[in-house]
Amino acid sequence: MMNNIIHRKYALIEEIMSLDTSAAIQLLEAQVKIVKAKESYWKAVKPMRKNITLDMIKEEQNYQPIDEKTFFDKAAKVEVKESVDELLGMLTR
Repeated sequence: MMNNIIHRKYALIEEIMSLDTSAAIQLLEAQVKIVKAKESYWKAVKPMRKNITLDMIKEEQNYQPIDEKTFFDKAAKVEVKESVDELLGMLTR
């Protein structure tokens, strides 16, 4: 299995070496960044246990709810200057 991956890597290197334009290299660099980001994401994500409830998660994480007044008092102190649309736009960058 590992031998197959090594062979495939060398085959990719040969393909990369045959590229002649800056645009092609630039496109490949962008794709490599995407693949690396996805790989990092999946390494960080842990599968959920099959038999778990929200109450179990709350207990394990020592969840302490916040009352409505406290929440809105804290939210008012944040002083966000951007509109909701601007904030949502930041999430997709």
